[in-house]
Amino acid sequence: MTNTPPSRIFLDTSVLQTIHDYGAFVFEGEPIPSGDRIHKIPEGREQLEALQRLFQIVDRGPFEFALSEGSLKEVDAKRDSAFLRWAHDVLDHWSVCAEENGLPEIPQEILTACDSPTLNFISSADRILIRDAVMLGCDSFLTMERRLPKNASHIQKVLGLRVDRPSWLWEQWKPFAGLYR
Repeated sequence: MTNTPPSRIFLDTSVLQTIHDYGAFVFEGEPIPSGDRIHKIPEGREQLEALQRLFQIVDRGPFEFALSEGSLKEVDAKRDSAFLRWAHDVLDHWSVCAEENGLPEIPQEILTACDSPTLNFISSADRILIRDAVMLGCDSFLTMERRLPKNASHIQKVLGLRVDRPSWLWEQWKPFAGLYR
C-alpha cells in the first residue's frame, strides 16, 4: 500500500449493501443491537466502525465514492427494490461528481491488463467491477469482503488499483481526519 490516501474510491457492492443496511449507524451513530449478524462476521464490527469514521469526513474530505452500471446489475440481482432505488441515487450523485471532475484517459496497457490471465483468480463479477473502477480512474476498490483483499498487492502491481477494506482505508486517512471534521 502506498502512503498517499486514495482520492477516488470505488464502492464494491458489499460496501453498498453494508451502508444501506447500517446507514443509521454509519451516518447517525445509532446503536447496533447486540444480536445483530454484524457481530458474527469476523472483523464485521471493526469494518463497520471504519466506514462510519470515513463517512464522518466525506463531506469535507478530498475524495469521491464511485460506482458503475455493473454495480447496479449486482444490486438488481439481489431483488431488493429499496436497495436498488438507493443505489440508483448513489450512482446519480457519483455521475454528477464524475461530470464535474472528469474521468482520466486510461492507458491501453492498463485496459489490456484488466483482461490479463494473471487476474483469472478473481471472480468474473469482481473482475467486471475492478475493470469499471479502473475505467473510472479510481485509486482504490473498497470492499467488505476478505478474500479479494488477500490479492491486493498483485492487483495493485498489475492495474495500479489498490484493494482496501474500510479499516485499511481509515488507517490511511486517519492522520488527515482532523482537517476534514
